[in-house]
Amino acid sequence: SSRLGHKLTTKGRNFLEKSVQFEVPERIKAEELTLNPKNFGTIIKGASTKIKDGMDQRDSAVFGGARSAITLIFRDNHFALPETRPEIKIPTIKLNLSRALETELHDKFGPKNNDIVIISSAEDEERSFRGLVHVIDSFI
Repeated sequence: SSRLGHKLTTKGRNFLEKSVQFEVPERIKAEELTLNPKNFGTIIKGASTKIKDGMDQRDSAVFGGARSAITLIFRDNHFALPETRPEIKIPTIKLNLSRALETELHDKFGPKNNDIVIISSAEDEERSFRGLVHVIDSFI
């Protein structure tokens, strides 16, 4: 430390640039997609290549206390579900979300191409939140 304060090294800057970038989990009104009343969502920037079929994220959320989770991939200016069998090249099917939910996701997270949005669901907010934090932790 000096009068200039602390300075990030090149190595530290490279580490941060490669780190997973996500938003703090927020309450989401996503009952149309989930089976439970309390939902939290987050965005993980540029992580679409790390997603197979979304089951790992669901399992991680359940292990963390949630009842379920859904992974949405933002690609070509719309949300889609992960491919169930990536080895078979099937065109991505656009999800028809309600205008209210799509607006909420855009307003809260501002998704860009290849970002993912994960929504965790449970009977109460604490379990939904803990499940989503567990999913985020699996990316770090």
